[in-house]
Amino acid sequence: AIVIAFAGTDPGVWETVVTDGGFVLGPENTHTGFQAAFRAVAPLDAQGKMLGPIGDAIATSSATGRPIFLTGHSLGAALAIITADAMATQGAPPRAMYGFGTPCPGGATFRGRYNTALGDVTYRLVHGRDVVARAPMLPGYVHVGSLLQITQDAKFPDGQPPQLSDDPKFFAPEYLAEIAKYLLGGGIVGFFKGLFVSVPKTPGGLAQAIIAHLPSPEGIPLAKWFKLLPPFIREHLQDRYLAALTPGAATIRSDL
Repeated sequence: AIVIAFAGTDPGVWETVVTDGGFVLGPENTHTGFQAAFRAVAPLDAQGKMLGPIGDAIATSSATGRPIFLTGHSLGAALAIITADAMATQGAPPRAMYGFGTPCPGGATFRGRYNTALGDVTYRLVHGRDVVARAPMLPGYVHVGSLLQITQDAKFPDGQPPQLSDDPKFFAPEYLAEIAKYLLGGGIVGFFKGLFVSVPKTPGGLAQAIIAHLPSPEGIPLAKWFKLLPPFIREHLQDRYLAALTPGAATIRSDL
């Protein structure tokens, strides 16, 4: 098979951060930032055929009969969906698309077109309270494909039947309650409460208390630092999805 994988947002690369901010729905009824990023890797020739690495993959698939699978995490999952839609429009649909922590790629018009062609071979895997899987938090944005969701630190079970993706519910009362509990309880407030026995009397004292509670930078895995992130962000990161997939990884449509 041919696998096309898209990386997610890299905070150290400002272009990917700017891409996430293109919230307006464009002419294709997709997130304009995601659409522009897709066109950067798949420009069109005079006949409307995709060029670049996506076009090369389609040509190789056509010549060899090898199926194309698309995947991505976060921003990369949204790009994989838009790529799948373009491939289907070009008459070369992928065999399946798997997204991890996938944001909404577009609106209802896009979903109608996409799900008609690819809804039954598109899978969104969501770990815990992953906030990106509920983004963008703006009217008009919806999800596509099917959903497989687990609770925090659980495993995607074998044979779990996917459910039709529902609309994002960032403002659902139970989700907002989870965020409030973190912010006001054992999260940020709890972190600062645990920094010191007595309240520091100077800014320097506060800084020293914070530094003393941070993981050592020498030979410590990044996961040690990631533990300081709020759970609704921490549960979005790649290592949490990898842990949720192995062992006991989901077997999804083995007939593909």
